[in-house]
Amino acid sequence: MTNPTTSEIGIYTGLRKGNIRKLKIEQITFHDLTESGEIYFVSKGDKRQIKPLGKAALKLLNEVIGDRKEGCVFLNRRTGKCYSRSGFNSFDKVVIRLGLKALDGSKFWFHDLRHSLAWFLKNLANASLDDIREILGHANRSTTDRYTTYSRQVVGLLNQVPSFRG
Repeated sequence: MTNPTTSEIGIYTGLRKGNIRKLKIEQITFHDLTESGEIYFVSKGDKRQIKPLGKAALKLLNEVIGDRKEGCVFLNRRTGKCYSRSGFNSFDKVVIRLGLKALDGSKFWFHDLRHSLAWFLKNLANASLDDIREILGHANRSTTDRYTTYSRQVVGLLNQVPSFRG
């Protein structure tokens, strides 16, 4: 079975694939192991950002990191090393196996997890567009507007994804 954790952290945080791939334990601050924390990182456009972490992300990161104190958060299960550029092939394999497609019928990309998080925050958590913009790190509100315009069909799509946790 594929390791779902990188996809899960993508949906829980809205981080881009490159930020997840490069994420180091040293970039994460846990204020309380189950209640609050942040990730410090450099995002697209070389902007320094702080991303707050919710309970689901904290729980997952604690499971993945265990008692390690440094190094990459996500390790290739075969090699035990940091993911390379091609380290996200398992995501594509799961998407193909499940037959997932974007709403327009095109390929479902890892980046679509950011859009899905934005849609969930707006339509299921009733978050404001300004809060969503801050969570995703968008410089312009118009980008956030585009991210949150999915129709309710996206929920049906995401409900096709099986739970990777027992």
